Amino acid sequence: MGCVMVRLNYLAFWCVLFMTIINAKTLLSQSDFAINKLLIPAIEDGWMEVSEAEIVRIHLMKYGWPVVPEEAWAIHNIRPEVSHTLSKDLRWRLWCEWAKEESSTSKINSQPNPIKWNITGMGDFNKGEYEFEGSKIGCVGRIRSNNWGAVIERDAGEVGIDFIGGYVNGQAGNGVNWIVGDHRIHWGAGATISRYDPFQSMRAPHRLGQISRDFDGVYSGDGSPMRRGVAIRKNFGNWWFASSFDSRKRDYSFNSTSGLSWFETGLHRTENEIQRESAKVRRLAFAAFSKSNYWSNSISLGFVGEVGQSLNQTWTGVVGGVFRLEKDALSMESEIGFFKSGIIMRNRAVLTANQNLFLFCVFDRENEFHPGRNWGAKSSSETKWIGNIGASWGPMNRNLVLLTNIENGFASFKVSLIQNTHKDCWIHLQSRLKLYVNDDGSIEFGGRLRWDLGIMRFSGEFAKSGQGLYGWGRALRVDVKGVRPITLAVMNGVNQMEGRLYSLLPTARGYRLFSVGDNTYRAIITCEIVPDRVVVSLEKVWPDGGDTHSSHRISIRLEGR
Repeated sequence: MGCVMVRLNYLAFWCVLFMTIINAKTLLSQSDFAINKLLIPAIEDGWMEVSEAEIVRIHLMKYGWPVVPEEAWAIHNIRPEVSHTLSKDLRWRLWCEWAKEESSTSKINSQPNPIKWNITGMGDFNKGEYEFEGSKIGCVGRIRSNNWGAVIERDAGEVGIDFIGGYVNGQAGNGVNWIVGDHRIHWGAGATISRYDPFQSMRAPHRLGQISRDFDGVYSGDGSPMRRGVAIRKNFGNWWFASSFDSRKRDYSFNSTSGLSWFETGLHRTENEIQRESAKVRRLAFAAFSKSNYWSNSISLGFVGEVGQSLNQTWTGVVGGVFRLEKDALSMESEIGFFKSGIIMRNRAVLTANQNLFLFCVFDRENEFHPGRNWGAKSSSETKWIGNIGASWGPMNRNLVLLTNIENGFASFKVSLIQNTHKDCWIHLQSRLKLYVNDDGSIEFGGRLRWDLGIMRFSGEFAKSGQGLYGWGRALRVDVKGVRPITLAVMNGVNQMEGRLYSLLPTARGYRLFSVGDNTYRAIITCEIVPDRVVVSLEKVWPDGGDTHSSHRISIRLEGR
């Protein structure tokens, strides 16, 4: 019976793939996956801010694909240099061609509220890790319109439907926005209320954090920490007020030595994952912020707080204040959160001495007893002072970053050199070298080289940490930018690596940040049968020493409307 079900799963999966390829012209609708193909590399390369990427994404979701490359200059609140680079980007120009194709059929297939969907099928063929529990085939299905979204998910190795979620949002008039269901909030700098902004930690050290905004719906289905409940925001003059009530179960494990640990994923494949304990977490968060214009010289004030219920059914809370200043060449942001057992601080400051020199400073006070992190589950408090002081010098094509990291009185030093070289208009060479000198005298270093030939890009990375001949990590990636883009990547690490080698790679489930810090080899091949819409991804992991956790994965993603 099990073999029959697996065969039916395969048959249905390939039938959907075949029908989708036949109707490929219907797959040109905007989606987060397609938009991120431009925005995420732009954030990684440093020429676009996360807040600017959000503005571009909103513009595309609201108005559709760009009609002409110069439309980049019509997007307000992004820097002129970003508009210039965006207008010349190859993917941006590809979207202009898609807009022409959409306009030719818009009169026939016009929809005021288009419904967009995607389906990702996954086959995980691990060697005896959890095959006794469920099928080797998993699936994630998502559907979304302008003001609602839903997801249903089951990973390979799980039994039955593992996760169902979604949200509905809208406006009630008089400056009121609301959302019901799974959502994230983006208030403050993260000292008082945890923020779940993607890729925020990957930003350059001389950038401020993201500005405060309201909330958005979540339909990822990957078990990431989110809020399930209701949120509302109301504008009053120059201020806006918001609140969010969250009530959901979270899985955890408890160790007498390390304390409580939350499971950050929703996987239920092995006996340990299935039998783990869960607790009901209830949180009421609130915020009040001045509606100042981030792009003008102004001061912004905010007040944030959260009250939650811990595992022992007691209630505790944290309150904080946010101050943000944008005045001429000085930008700074400060947030301090108060709770029963201490305080936590986040401070950022950037001084733009001239167009080529940035001075920056980070000064944080962390406390593991912060109730918003574990809701009272920690039995003791540990305070850490973390900060860095540094400078970034040079134009965009040649940038030198000097950074001193300070943690509990001990300092480490880092130097990063980024060099971009342009040859004619079709060759782009980028190199990046990093050197770390730790407080104990140990040295770590790494580098990256990207050679863009227009139709093909080669990327190589390496990282060295630890002592002796051990501790080398390597990564090689090839991107073919033809009609059907292909990405091939190979990475490896060793157990002696104290640092990690990271690489952001496209897969059928979207962009994933892979890391290698152990003795494994990983290979990934991604092919776009229909660009950005029908994506096939194969992944293979080779552990050292014949480990039974060797895995073979294949994923296929379909998108349309």
